[in-house]
Amino acid sequence: MARVWRPLLGLVMAWVWSGCDSATFDAGTQFSSGRRAFLAKKYDEALPYFQKVAEDKPGYVYEAYNFRQSVWSYLGRSQYLTGKYDEARQALERALAGSRDEHLARIFIGLALTRLNNDTRGVTEIEDGLKSLEGWIDYENARNPSHTMWDPRREIRNEIKRNLTAVGSQNYDRQRLIESVEWIGWAMEEEIEKVRRDQTRS
Repeated sequence: MARVWRPLLGLVMAWVWSGCDSATFDAGTQFSSGRRAFLAKKYDEALPYFQKVAEDKPGYVYEAYNFRQSVWSYLGRSQYLTGKYDEARQALERALAGSRDEHLARIFIGLALTRLNNDTRGVTEIEDGLKSLEGWIDYENARNPSHTMWDPRREIRNEIKRNLTAVGSQNYDRQRLIESVEWIGWAMEEEIEKVRRDQTRS
C-alpha cells in the first residue's frame, strides 16, 4: 500500500509546489507590468496590476538595493496620483502596518491626508516620512563611504531639507509643499532605476 501512495503523494506535492511557483511568478509579472506603467506615469494603467497583486499576494514586497516597498505602497501611490485620496490613505496605511520602514508610504499618507484637508496630521506624516527617508539614504551611503550610491548629487536630500525647514518654521505654502513632496516621491522612484543602471555597469 505504501508503494502505491508514495508516487501519488509525490504527484500531489509536485502540483502544490508548481501552483505556488506559478502564483509567485504571476505576481512578479503583474507587478513588473504595473511598475513599468507607474514609471511611465500611466497611473490608471498601473492600478489594475497592483490591485491584482495585492489581492492575490498581499505580502508582495519589491526590494531594490535594500530599499523595500510593498505592493500596498505602489497601489496607494497610484490611487493618490489618480485622485483617489481616501482609497490611497487606506492602502498606504496597510503598507505601514506591514513595515514601519515604508518611507514613501508614510510620505504619501501625509499627502493624501493633506489633500483631504486634514493638514495637521498630514503635515506631521509628511515631516516624519521625509526625515525617515533622509535618514535611510544617509545610512545606506555611510555603509560604503567610497561610493555614494543613493542621491549622489544630493538633489533629493536638499529638497527634503528645504521642506523640513519650511514646515518647522510654520512658514510654508501648502500647494508648494504638496508639489515639492510629490516630486521627492517621484525622484526617489527614479533613483532606484539610476542605482540599478549604475550597479549593472559596475
